[in-house]
Amino acid sequence: MRELRLFRLALTTALTIALAAAVLCWADTELLLEPGSEVGNAEEVPALTQATDAPVVEPWQCETDPFRRCALKALAGEFGDLHEWQRLAYAAGLLQGCTASWPLVLTQYNPGEGRQGQVDRYGRKCTMRTAASNLLPRYSYVWTELSGMRQVLDCGSRANDPKARRIGGARAIWVDVWMPSARAARRAGLDGWTLCKGTVIEL
Repeated sequence: MRELRLFRLALTTALTIALAAAVLCWADTELLLEPGSEVGNAEEVPALTQATDAPVVEPWQCETDPFRRCALKALAGEFGDLHEWQRLAYAAGLLQGCTASWPLVLTQYNPGEGRQGQVDRYGRKCTMRTAASNLLPRYSYVWTELSGMRQVLDCGSRANDPKARRIGGARAIWVDVWMPSARAARRAGLDGWTLCKGTVIEL
């Protein structure tokens, strides 16, 4: 029940943010009036009618941050149906003002690695929801353009954390993303140790 209440609050706030973004986009467009015309003049009605033919500007088109743009599109249904946990994560990220600004070092694991690539440390089957990290809180969410939205449900060797810092700096965090196969990981751009900017969402 707590997660459902939080999701409803986050979704309401996300929709408010989206509406505000749409208003700002609309405010940036210019409504050209005839020189000397007055607002409310009946002669201006055709001009206002023509203005409605302008292309619709979607909220995410005004967003420059990759995570926020993706979240707005996802909640608007641009990527199809979302799982409940995805809706909660995207809405919470917008509510918290999250951006794709955290240095993350991504690796991948998959079923070809044996049991450790099939189930997490708690014995649950790994899915496209699964990510591993030693430093991010369990059940927190992590988003990157390469991996999409994931949830921290697993962990790994502590030796991975200092290696990630050597690659990405003092603030860099190692995140291991589960993929269905090594080939799928390569297609997604997850090959080796990949430094990128991402979003961390804590509930």
